[in-house]
Amino acid sequence: MNVWSSQRRFGSALRVLIVALVLLSIGALGGPNAAAEEPSAERLLPRRSAAVVPIEAPLRGIVLARQGTEIVRVPGAHVGTGVTSIQADAAGRFTLSAEIRTNQLTVVAAGYRPSVQETTADYVVVYLEPLDVRGIYLPMDQLKRADTLDWVLGLARAGTISALVVDVKDEGGSVLPFLATGTAREIGAAWYPGQDLEAFLAELGDLGIYRIARVVTFLDSRFAYAFPEDAIRGQDGAIFVGAQGAAWTSAFSPAAQRYNVEIGVEAAGWFKEVQDDYVRLPTEPGIRVRDGFTSAERSAAITQFAQDAAEALHAVGAALAFDTFGQTTMIEHDGGIGQILEDLGPHLDYFSPMVYPSTWASGWFGLLNPATDPGLVVEASVARSVERLSEFPGIVVRPWLQDFPDYQAGRQPYGPTEVRAQIDANKAAGGSGFMLWDPSLDYRFEALHVEPIYPPRSAQSERLNFASAWPSLPFEAARFVARGSHLPEQDRVGATLSAGVSADRSNTADARGDAGVVGRDSRGKDDPSALTTAAEAPDLRATPAVLDADALGDVVDRGIPPLLAIGDSIMLSAQSLLLDAFDQQIVIDGVEGRSFAEGIPILEARAAHDEIPDTVIVHLGTNNLVYDDQFEAMMSILRDVPHVLFVNVRMPWSWEAISNATLRAGVARWPNASLLDWHQLVVDADYLFAPDGVHIGATGTEVYTQLLRDGVDQLGLPATDGSDADLVEIQTAQSE
Repeated sequence: MNVWSSQRRFGSALRVLIVALVLLSIGALGGPNAAAEEPSAERLLPRRSAAVVPIEAPLRGIVLARQGTEIVRVPGAHVGTGVTSIQADAAGRFTLSAEIRTNQLTVVAAGYRPSVQETTADYVVVYLEPLDVRGIYLPMDQLKRADTLDWVLGLARAGTISALVVDVKDEGGSVLPFLATGTAREIGAAWYPGQDLEAFLAELGDLGIYRIARVVTFLDSRFAYAFPEDAIRGQDGAIFVGAQGAAWTSAFSPAAQRYNVEIGVEAAGWFKEVQDDYVRLPTEPGIRVRDGFTSAERSAAITQFAQDAAEALHAVGAALAFDTFGQTTMIEHDGGIGQILEDLGPHLDYFSPMVYPSTWASGWFGLLNPATDPGLVVEASVARSVERLSEFPGIVVRPWLQDFPDYQAGRQPYGPTEVRAQIDANKAAGGSGFMLWDPSLDYRFEALHVEPIYPPRSAQSERLNFASAWPSLPFEAARFVARGSHLPEQDRVGATLSAGVSADRSNTADARGDAGVVGRDSRGKDDPSALTTAAEAPDLRATPAVLDADALGDVVDRGIPPLLAIGDSIMLSAQSLLLDAFDQQIVIDGVEGRSFAEGIPILEARAAHDEIPDTVIVHLGTNNLVYDDQFEAMMSILRDVPHVLFVNVRMPWSWEAISNATLRAGVARWPNASLLDWHQLVVDADYLFAPDGVHIGATGTEVYTQLLRDGVDQLGLPATDGSDADLVEIQTAQSE
């Protein structure tokens, strides 16, 4: 720690020099031959590292490993000096010349724990420890909870897990403070969880836990808006905002690549592996950076980043992994996103495809619903990965496995049996270790053949029983309109994703169904020119920003409370019906892609101008995770509003259960808040949704409108006129 503290006092000028020098060494600035330069000890190093001192004498050695009672050679290991690295030969032998030798010796080889040591000897024998990864994922938001950290340490002490994947840079661009580079601090990306994470990580290391740092790379609103010249642009020239409501930096930008390499190197001070996620272009159509380049050029950009990251990490003693879509294991082109497995193979230590059975479209592997056969899906995709990477002996396939509820149309139950089937299939296919993904932390540890240790209830989202029959409905009139004997064909849309474009953890193709939605310009403002179907899209200009005096007078005279509804594209698609259902006495403030956090300043502004009525409806959380502190901030603004109705979310993305649990818990804390259970109402009604499983069609907007109207009715408020004669129960309509 003393070395780390003293290094930080050198000042920003020296840090800039160090960064420039190391980037020259990895080719980011100086071209492919720059690594051959005479190295300097003042290169990019983790702040938590020993001082690098040049030694003007060669170092010879051999890399071995103990496998049971045998000692074997480790061919092709990456041998580093804290500045640069070379590869050992096929017999595990290496020589660090006097020109590059330092007192630091790092060794990285796939399938083994990296080794970092100091030595002044002229010959060394390095013994590597074989690595067996049974890992789980810990989201960044959970790092602020002391009880969650204690739970993870309990898992480590019990031997339930051998590895932990921790967010160090998340989908929003936030970076853990002790890993934040100068640039990250400059753009306000450092996120302070309020817990001693350094002590937590140190204890994990003492317990033998293999620590993996997850770095979300090119999905990064903070960097994109701070440096717009490095952001991806849409066809209209505005900064592109993807389905998650976040902006993307360009994989072609040297600055964006360099920024993520630097964060990975900082993480190497605490983690043995850096796992880069979102190392690609967005899947959505209509972005210049994809349309303006060939498949080979797109792949070259991603591959260059892989090469630069690998060289920087191997020098300081950390391994490199890439997360990809599961389909990357099967398709042999870049899919428009820049990832070709054979191009990445020479540079990665670990390939970690997300082979979640729920992300495969109907027809893959000859299955109508791949989620029903998790073992087959995992075995086929992992085996194909192993086969395609067989020419690269320095890489190991270690996949992400599904430990979260199935969101396909059939809502296949996912419990210990399904998780175990994936684990066994991965092993049979040649995968080495695995990681389980469930941001709700409701891991099925029984699948590991150990006694489960459950997370604290405050941190764990309730696991939804997707296999159950239709749930009891939140309101007596929670039904939908079904005119005629059957639903319109366009509304019988399944939740299956189109082949070749699969959902990852928090992203799907941005299909919107048959109801138009409003786009956003680069400042997040409504952009009527971006309507997807102008004839059907709601006209935001028809809705007043606030009720005028005459309208308010009419409301008072009729005894109907004025309503304010804050939402995103889901609410916008039902705008016309909502206006009719509430007899035009509702203000609808909706923007496509709006997050829960973005609703807070909107309400603050309305409160400042006394423009918040007695009843407020909030439907946000589809586009981003909802956090407890965000909910409390919003309710602090609405504390004096008599009735606040929160609508929960239904979508096939990883944060659904967490956001819904946060909303449920938040409502319970505030007596003036209520929950409208949109999720429970439509969880199995896939025919109401577009193929993305998020946006609703014409009949879906009717169901949605009825839910909101029923919610207001349950408050004892006068309802508008309307007949329920054509309403039918959901169960009846489902059977039709």
